[in-house]
Amino acid sequence: MKNKSLVTIILVSIVTFAALVFSLYKFVLKEKTVFYSDGYVSITDSDVPEKAYFIKGTEYKKGYSDDVIFTSKDDKKTVASIYSFAFYNDKSISFLNDGVLMPLDDLNEKYLSYYNIKSKYLINYKDDRYLISSKNKDITFSNFIGRISDTKYIVAGKDLKLKLTSSENMYENYYFEFEFIDGGLVRITNETLNIETIASECYILTPDNVKVDLDKKIISVGDETKLNLSEIVINSDQNIDILYDDKKDDDNTGENNTTTNPNKPNITIEDRYQVETVVDYKKAPYVRLLSSNVNSHKIDINFDVIDDNNLITSSVYAKLLNVKTGDVIDLKEYKTYGKINEYVYDGLKSNSKYILTIYASYKGNTGVVSDYVLFQRTFNTSEIGALLELDYKDSSSLSYNINVSKSSTFTSGTLNLYDEKGNVVDSVRFTNNGQKINHTFNNLDPNKKYTAKIEDITYGSLSYPDGEAASVTSSTLKVNPFKDTQIMPSVTATVNKKDYTVSIKLENVVDPNNSIKKVIYNIYDEQDNLVKTITKDKPLEEVLKFESPLEKNKNYYVNAVISINDNEKNIDYRTENSPLFNMNNLQVPTISAKNIYVSASTVTGQFTIYDPDNTIDKTKNVYVEYKNMSSGDTATIALTYADCTDSESETTKCASINLSMLKSSTKYTLDLYAYYDLKDEEKPAGVNFVDRTLIFTTEANVVKTNMESITLTDEEAFKDIFNVNVNLEVTKLIDESISADVIKENFKSFEIELCEGTLYNNSHISTINVTENIIEDYFDGTKKLTLADFGYTLDMLRERHKDGIISKNYVIFIKNGISGNDSVVFDPGYLEFRINDSLLMLASGEATIEVTQIPNAGKDENLKDDTTIGLKITPILKDTTSESEEETANNNSIKKYIKKINYKIYDITNGKNEEDVLKITDELELTASDSLPEKTLYFSDYDFLKRGHIYVVEYTLSLKFTPESDEILFPFDKDDLSKNEPVTSENIYVLKQVPTVYMFVWESSENFITYKYEIIDKDKAINNDDNNLYYSVNEDETVNAGESITCPKPLRAYNTSKYKCTKISNLNAADNYKLHVNVKLIESDTYESSYALVSEKVFNGISPLDMSYSILKNENKLMYNNLLIMKLTGQTSKVASYNLILSNGSSTFKIENINNNKTEGFLDAIGGNKITYTKGSETKTWNYSGYDKNNELLHTAYIGSCDEEDLCLYLDYSKLYYSSTFGPLFESYKNKNITITLEGLYDTGKVGFLGNTNKNYAFVKSETGEYILLFDRNFTLSQNAIGAYYPFTSGGYFVDDDEPGAGNNTYVNNDYFTGNIYFKNLASRYFANKNEIFYERKVDYKVNEKGVTIYLNRDYEAIDIKELGTSEITSLDNTFTYENVVPSLKVNLVSPTINGAKINMQISGIKESDIDSEDNVKYLYLEVGNSALKINKDELTSQSGVVSGNSYVIKTYSNYLLNLKSVRVDNKVVTDYKYDYLTKTIKFNEDYSGKKIDITYEITLYGLDINTEYNIKAYMMISGKKVYLTDSASSLYETFNYTFKTLSEADVKVTDTSFDINSKEDYSQRLLNFNYNISDIMGIKSVDYEICADGVCATNIQNCTDDNYNVLGGTTCAKSNKYDMSASFDITGDNFIFGKDYQTKLTAKVETPSGEKDIVIYNSGVNARTLVSPKLDVIKASHYNTTSGYYLNFKIAFTDPDKVVTSGNYKAYLAILQNGEYKVVSGFEEVKNIYSSNNKARYNNLEENKQYYFIIEYDTYINNNGTTALEHHFDRYLMFTLNNYHINTGLVQYMADNYVGEDQNIYGQTTLRFGYAANIMKDNVPLEPDEDYVEQEAYVVGITYAINSIESSVGNIYISGTKMFDELSSDEDDKIIYITGSTESSVVGDSYYQIMLKHNGTKGQNANAYAYTDELLLRSAGYNIVYKFYLGGAITKDLNTEEKCLANAASNKWNADKNECYILGSENNATTRTEDKKRG
Repeated sequence: MKNKSLVTIILVSIVTFAALVFSLYKFVLKEKTVFYSDGYVSITDSDVPEKAYFIKGTEYKKGYSDDVIFTSKDDKKTVASIYSFAFYNDKSISFLNDGVLMPLDDLNEKYLSYYNIKSKYLINYKDDRYLISSKNKDITFSNFIGRISDTKYIVAGKDLKLKLTSSENMYENYYFEFEFIDGGLVRITNETLNIETIASECYILTPDNVKVDLDKKIISVGDETKLNLSEIVINSDQNIDILYDDKKDDDNTGENNTTTNPNKPNITIEDRYQVETVVDYKKAPYVRLLSSNVNSHKIDINFDVIDDNNLITSSVYAKLLNVKTGDVIDLKEYKTYGKINEYVYDGLKSNSKYILTIYASYKGNTGVVSDYVLFQRTFNTSEIGALLELDYKDSSSLSYNINVSKSSTFTSGTLNLYDEKGNVVDSVRFTNNGQKINHTFNNLDPNKKYTAKIEDITYGSLSYPDGEAASVTSSTLKVNPFKDTQIMPSVTATVNKKDYTVSIKLENVVDPNNSIKKVIYNIYDEQDNLVKTITKDKPLEEVLKFESPLEKNKNYYVNAVISINDNEKNIDYRTENSPLFNMNNLQVPTISAKNIYVSASTVTGQFTIYDPDNTIDKTKNVYVEYKNMSSGDTATIALTYADCTDSESETTKCASINLSMLKSSTKYTLDLYAYYDLKDEEKPAGVNFVDRTLIFTTEANVVKTNMESITLTDEEAFKDIFNVNVNLEVTKLIDESISADVIKENFKSFEIELCEGTLYNNSHISTINVTENIIEDYFDGTKKLTLADFGYTLDMLRERHKDGIISKNYVIFIKNGISGNDSVVFDPGYLEFRINDSLLMLASGEATIEVTQIPNAGKDENLKDDTTIGLKITPILKDTTSESEEETANNNSIKKYIKKINYKIYDITNGKNEEDVLKITDELELTASDSLPEKTLYFSDYDFLKRGHIYVVEYTLSLKFTPESDEILFPFDKDDLSKNEPVTSENIYVLKQVPTVYMFVWESSENFITYKYEIIDKDKAINNDDNNLYYSVNEDETVNAGESITCPKPLRAYNTSKYKCTKISNLNAADNYKLHVNVKLIESDTYESSYALVSEKVFNGISPLDMSYSILKNENKLMYNNLLIMKLTGQTSKVASYNLILSNGSSTFKIENINNNKTEGFLDAIGGNKITYTKGSETKTWNYSGYDKNNELLHTAYIGSCDEEDLCLYLDYSKLYYSSTFGPLFESYKNKNITITLEGLYDTGKVGFLGNTNKNYAFVKSETGEYILLFDRNFTLSQNAIGAYYPFTSGGYFVDDDEPGAGNNTYVNNDYFTGNIYFKNLASRYFANKNEIFYERKVDYKVNEKGVTIYLNRDYEAIDIKELGTSEITSLDNTFTYENVVPSLKVNLVSPTINGAKINMQISGIKESDIDSEDNVKYLYLEVGNSALKINKDELTSQSGVVSGNSYVIKTYSNYLLNLKSVRVDNKVVTDYKYDYLTKTIKFNEDYSGKKIDITYEITLYGLDINTEYNIKAYMMISGKKVYLTDSASSLYETFNYTFKTLSEADVKVTDTSFDINSKEDYSQRLLNFNYNISDIMGIKSVDYEICADGVCATNIQNCTDDNYNVLGGTTCAKSNKYDMSASFDITGDNFIFGKDYQTKLTAKVETPSGEKDIVIYNSGVNARTLVSPKLDVIKASHYNTTSGYYLNFKIAFTDPDKVVTSGNYKAYLAILQNGEYKVVSGFEEVKNIYSSNNKARYNNLEENKQYYFIIEYDTYINNNGTTALEHHFDRYLMFTLNNYHINTGLVQYMADNYVGEDQNIYGQTTLRFGYAANIMKDNVPLEPDEDYVEQEAYVVGITYAINSIESSVGNIYISGTKMFDELSSDEDDKIIYITGSTESSVVGDSYYQIMLKHNGTKGQNANAYAYTDELLLRSAGYNIVYKFYLGGAITKDLNTEEKCLANAASNKWNADKNECYILGSENNATTRTEDKKRG
């Protein structure tokens, strides 16, 4: 049962795997790989490297070998190495095989990016960068290096440069492809370069200074090497996979991404006979990586060797290489290899780089390839995860840190220390516990070099020697001669008076390691001036002559600077100054400390005093003053003279010294004073300073202090404050001969000091001097210290601070220890601690309170937002000793003891009453981080709380340390901690709500203003029911009551109003007045009433309009043509509209409603002028109709700015002059004095909603005074009134007409009144359908405390209404005169040319009667430079005339050209013409004689200087005067003056240059056509051409063949009337070289004022493409008939676009292959011509079933650059004649395989392929066959077969069967299929027929299967198949009934459905062989 289950599982697995393989096979067939755009592949592996060009959408496929196959642009089947790149015309690139890419942009980053590149990826070039589309984020870079094989690379990017060996030239391009070949050579190619050179000195350089060195094979930036090329590894584990997104490239690939299905159920006749291609492609072996694991010491990989074609001829080898050393460290041979092969190497060095290469020899297409790399991968071993670093060093020890990373996996290691000879000095074994490890090697020699290494790494039980894992080399320090000595060096100076010298030397110097590098002796005079410097390499004595600069009678002293190096740093030491010395005087004595002995706290021994002149009196005093250099403490001790212990000179004295109680490890100065007499008056005898000695006391014995601050409970802390335990023990002895017990027993005293603060910032509190029970209490026991031990209490601590806030930080110092006579050092000598947080809070914490009033803020709609509705109480408990909020939160541990908060709120409005209190107690449960909760009290919840009262709030906190503890009330009294003091707020004044006043201005005059108002008093705050309004004016604080009056009524009747009216009188303009109400906001007897401000305003009064104007004139004439401009000054912002009246004395023009109607953003309708002409009783009026926006009088007068600040009124009187309404009337004003009257409708200042129907008004925003302008139905705000004014009529605005609560007005929520206001902007008046129309709008309003409000700018804003009045505006000059109206010139286009400009222009504002005529023509004159052009004003852009014959000459009147735009003949557009712009002649191809012609053009100036600036002016003759035209683009009618600049040579753009090559069909001539586009030819007379390269030129220029398009001299041809030009050159012959750039120079001839000039308009290289090789297709057919016997038909199709076949001739013949040679079949050879119609060949009466070759021979001459021009071609085409059954199987391939059936049984499967066969499939006969069609003689409809094994090793296998084919089946296994373009097989060619036979078998017996193993894999065996075909077709046409069919032969079959007979053909056979584990 188990075996059956296993078999079942295996069978299921096989079926699943087969389904997967089949799906993959279907996918592969479906997805084809194509080139996305035009481009080429560089084929560099051929003898002559070449480029194979392809076109967009060309499909390429991978062969079995290392090849890629595609059809090139010239239709050649091209085979290229798979290790190639595709280069596209847009500079994009793709790899044809998998590779790796590394951007060169980020080489300075810590990690470099390597990307795996697949062959389907497109490296797109866009915007000067490369881009790879990704589904995540697109990858972009400027430059990159790619690798596609072991030896081939590519560098691509912008502006790359290549440096070659022994050449200073740099080659520039966007890519360089290079391949390393044998002998130190490198092959380098790009689109123009193809060289093979020595790699030495070759490199590629990017613009970012990245250098790819081809010699050293490295990449560097500047001088820094970044990586080796070998580190760029294909398919490395470190590479990044790209989630490639090919959809982003769909726009580029388009429909060419897919190809047709290669499996065709039916084929045409042509499909049956394809061109023969016989190539043997075999897939190279390779290695597939299955798994890999690399750590710090081991590599372990599994791999599979894939060799489907059994090509490997050797063992497989795995080679491991150390990249750093280049050594091969392992080579493993695999003589046999299976599916899974393992490579393991254990013993690698950590943090090292290795390359693993797997290689073998294999049989390739061209022979055996030796040592072929199947796989290569670079990998890095990881670090062991232990970093070794030096921690510190001194003269006898080295300390190291081993930093272990979290990712490390080793178990343990050894840290070894080696000396310089490699001897192990010391070692330590350490274990990896994931923590940093420190170890110190002691007792080392000073000044020695040592190396520490981590070695003997273990992983579990395995050990690995790894000296490279971590290594540090360092030296111990030299002994510092000054650091470890007690007596410091000093310098002495001894004078020898006999030979006048002074001896200078160092004393007390011991330098065992020669650390002293230099000694500098500095000699100073007595005034401290440096006199002389002496430098010595060693501390040697220096003897000086007493000569210059030393003087014998002067005093000097000397010191020394000693420089040492201790192997780590340089140290300078300066000695003390020596005593003074003098050659003439007696010498001051000096001392030596050679017999002085120094300990930690004592100095004993003798001073040796050198007194060469015997100046000392030993009977006098001698003493030493010693000073602690650290503390500055100084003391003195007397010495006694004694006999010297050493033998000294007679003058030498000695003095004994015995110092104690010194501080250890401290520097002291010892100054010796003695009585001496120098016999010098300036230095009398006495006790004087002799000399100084520096000493260092030694290190003291160390006593360890064990101090600990005990954590106290809060209750304990409240009692003891703190508790510190102190214990002492001796831990370090300086003198090992003395025991610790001796130190302890002789301990005399020490001090304990308590300080407040931190270690480095503290103040003294108290000190305990300990002298008793030291051993018992401190050494043998532990002493407990509290604050009381220092004589202090908590209150005393608080008294130290003014605010009573004690510190949280304290320090205890233990110091000044004495044992015996020596001091001891305490380590550590201090303890920092903090006292209990709760104690801090209780003692120093601050409790405060904040009480804020809660505003209404919209909660109660009946109250104002700022009215108080409650109180918010915030209790705050603050730790004033904490330094941050976070610290405060953490320290407030007192909060956890707070159980209650107790509030008391007192009403103190009329005094505090302890009974009148609101008490509230809240239970609390807090944590240390909680804040005290806020308390919110709303008035609505507590009757006790009201507005208009005064309150005070108190609280206390109830604390309990434990449930059993007594309750403590906090906070405490500041002076007595036993009492509590509640936290009390400030007085809280809760004011009543100020009454609301609804009011607005009702009317005003020059000195008073009246308000309507109503007071709403929610809180009864009005004092004594005083409902009057009060006011104050300006700075006067006096408040006056307004005059209560009866409200004035408007024109209509009213109901009773709720409003009151108050009149405020005696106001002046600009007064600032304030409105108040009388209130009392607190109900306290002591609280005074006040006047609450409700509004503040400025009084405008009523004022006249203060304005004037002045007319802009120049010499008493109007300053501008056609314009009257009046500059307005004064109060222009107050004017809403203007009226202008012009009078000539007998009549007037009145222009009304003048405003800013031409200002940008205003609608046309705003301010449409109304113009009225009046003469006596005659009246004529024009009104804007509103329909014609181009109405001539719309903007006759308007307001606009005339400089940055001023406004002007503009009158364009040309509109009146030219208008149809007023033209003749206004013309009568010409040359007459015209008087001006100007009126302004202005804001008088009078304000109020009491309106008058006879007045107009302006609306303003109350707050800002901005005017409200209604345009369309939208409001805008402006600082100027102009543009809007409104009436007050029965349809005017409403505010109080029907009183609140009645009619349209509504009283809402006791809050405000509502209604509506009607706006009608009279300035917007226009007429439509004879009705007057305005912009009008009805808007809602609200009356509230702001006033009357409407919705403006997204909110309700208060408005006022201002009354408008009319006032005349004065001027000192109110007359003007105009002489004429000047026309305008409009230029639509000015387009400069090389020597002129094309102009499109038109004249406007012209009256024909004003213009003078010349020869009945009215001219426009253009002034350009120094010349003037005369142009018919009616022919500026077009002209009409009559064609004469087939031409028309355009009329012009001076020297200008015409750029023709369009031509119409008889109103029809004509384009078939030639236009010679130089003669202005149009020539037609047809005869249009007598027909009307209409043309449009641009006037073109001509003959000007190149690249020169010109001005154009225009004038016309009017009334005999030259009148310059105005510029229509100028709003001021300024004189037309247009500036342009002619083009430079560089501006003439020649673009789209290209060569195309045309050859005549008869091979007689070849032309080179130069095509280009020129930006403009206007101004160019002709063009000359120079086209040359390397001495070869195209010179034989041709005339244009189409006369219509001959321009610029007949040899420059226009492809159309545009500027697409061409010139043709005859290059027939063999000289011209194709496929290279030709320097092409175009020289244009241009006419200028100084004559004709030549200018170069183009000079650049243009590529002449390569000639295309011919394509040859041969269609073959094999037939039989009784007349011709067996015959072959061939149809020859030559495609030779460039006519490269020599003379167009070729030789065709039929041959057979005999003994390796082709023998011509007699009589079947002939010469043909490509361009003739004789393209067929037929060969009759051939042998049956015989193989023939149809051969075509021809020569080509393709003179492409870098190629051999002449080439002979020998093309052969295999074909078979039919057999006697009229078919032929051609070449046969037989393949054997097995498959798993649906029943899980194994079945055999046979595949037969037939190449170069005939009549295998039935023809797909066309509906209308051509003349070449021959009826098919026979075709295959079925097969019967028998298969048997031919080897006994697999037993006797026999399989047979019959299969009839169904050509209509959708299943390809049921029919014969035809496959074209296949790369799967080379035996039968790339096109063949295929039959699939699936053997039938009996279920359960696995019958009819090929032999297989237990693993269900094919076994090695040979098989033979014998088969016959069932045939149908013409061969059976006589057997047309079933009887005839079956009677003919028993084996025949009858198809009743088709009424067809099928017969068996002849017998055929084939053999095959299967391989173990391989498919056959």
